[in-house]
Amino acid sequence: GNVVFEGSVIVRGNVLEDFRVEAGVDVEIFGNVESAFVRAGRDLHVHGGILGEKADADAKGRLTARFVEGGHAGADGDVTVVSHLLHAEVFSCGTVEVQGRKGILGGIVVARDRIDAVSAGSTMGTRTHLVSGVDFRVREQLGVLDGRIKKLQDLVAKISEVVKRSAAKFLQGGQIRLPQEMQVKMDLLMQHYNTAVKDMNLLQDERTLLRNRMERTVKSAGFIKVKNRVFPGVLVEIRGVKKEIKDELRFISFYLDPDTGELVTGIYG
Repeated sequence: GNVVFEGSVIVRGNVLEDFRVEAGVDVEIFGNVESAFVRAGRDLHVHGGILGEKADADAKGRLTARFVEGGHAGADGDVTVVSHLLHAEVFSCGTVEVQGRKGILGGIVVARDRIDAVSAGSTMGTRTHLVSGVDFRVREQLGVLDGRIKKLQDLVAKISEVVKRSAAKFLQGGQIRLPQEMQVKMDLLMQHYNTAVKDMNLLQDERTLLRNRMERTVKSAGFIKVKNRVFPGVLVEIRGVKKEIKDELRFISFYLDPDTGELVTGIYG
């Protein structure tokens, strides 16, 4: 069955498809995470790989794995992959390091501070997106807030339209005269309207605070370096500034020029 435990969890074999392992502290898995769900309150160490489209591994501390293929892996700390990433989604609030020669083959890698890999992309032009200088946790929170704000905006607009139509329908001699039953419904509707506007304003303030926080945390962050080759088709992005690679590059670093804000390149190091 599934494992949910406040302390640390050790799995001697694999975590199979559709199973869950959740620990309040560390998780160590000696096999693979195969389209399974794994959460660690601190560090997560997978001696094998994270594989399968439904694989979802997340750590509040550091995350290490031999490889990630087709799954999702995220950590508040650094992510270290011994071999390779293949069409995977990997996110870190620190550094993502891919140590193997195959490097990053497709998918998206997001690191707040730095991405360090041996290679990126492939001769087949595999679409590979490297992003640095972004706090993915804050971005996720902003996405949730945007969705909630949009729903409230739609509700406010819908109520406004109903009130406007009602006002036009019961306009007499320049004054709005609603039947008693309609007046009760309109008062209730306006209560919903005022609550929605209040909630929307609070969420917008929260969104502004989060955006300011993200700007502060990533102000000087964002560095991508590839030790061997970056193939055509790779998209490099640092703090929202993008560059698509058209020609093969070697021993390269990408960063933003502090004076111009443009994405520039330098020697790997």
